[in-house]
Amino acid sequence: ASTSFSANSIFNFTESRILHDADYSFLGDLGNEWADFIKLKGNTLSFIHAKYGDSQFSASSFHEVVGQALKNIGNMTPSNEQIDLKAVRWAENFNIAGFNTAITRMRSGDTIPNATDTYKKLLLNPNLKREIILAINFISRTQLRDRLHRLRAGTPFAEKNQVIQILWLLSSLINSCQENG
Repeated sequence: ASTSFSANSIFNFTESRILHDADYSFLGDLGNEWADFIKLKGNTLSFIHAKYGDSQFSASSFHEVVGQALKNIGNMTPSNEQIDLKAVRWAENFNIAGFNTAITRMRSGDTIPNATDTYKKLLLNPNLKREIILAINFISRTQLRDRLHRLRAGTPFAEKNQVIQILWLLSSLINSCQENG
């Protein structure tokens, strides 16, 4: 009977902090997903990959969410037929582990036909901005920035190995994004 995600979940955080102003947004989690969430706003297409983890500065958890983003970069330029196929899924409710919920996959916007039309037009927009957003709870941007400054300065700190791994993963993602426009 659930119609929304629990208040302390990463999906609830994503909806309330990232998707709140979307023209259209979709829950793409599970199955042949392009991202956990897709957001259309103005001239921006966003793929949001969300991951909850219990340990801080986990390079392994970061590797998993970055890997998800990397494998789906090509889906940021879908064909009209691919969008139409996704629209069938967006019209359904979310189910997890074989349990159906009352959580709609289209999280914001008016109708599926208008959403797909907007998506297709957005892809033709010469000013289209594509972005990948990683919504994670196990790495603080402020703490990572601090550790990167320490790394550059040669100051010792406990998470040095993890930070080096995270830096490599982040660099790989940025490089792939640049190569794919």
